[in-house]
Amino acid sequence: MLAPCRPDDLTPDLSVLPSLITSKTKAIVLISPNNPTGAITPPETIQKIQQLCLDKGRYQTHTHTHTHTHTHTHTTRHAPDTAHMADAWAQGCG
Repeated sequence: MLAPCRPDDLTPDLSVLPSLITSKTKAIVLISPNNPTGAITPPETIQKIQQLCLDKGRYQTHTHTHTHTHTHTHTTRHAPDTAHMADAWAQGCG
């Protein structure tokens, strides 16, 4: 299922995301920069999504495509340092 994006900045709409998680939901996949818009999800939003997944017992995986044509994918189930992960993500270090 695709989650809607906020119309003002095309980042994930956190106001509806929790209601989309059902017993069938295994993971939330975040792609940033967004394809095709190029919108970059801010670290604060990534942290909130990670915390939502931890609270709901779901996996969260995200793919960040670097300008060097490398793609990094991360999966979080029990992330002890989500702030560090979000900061690294925002800096393109994945």
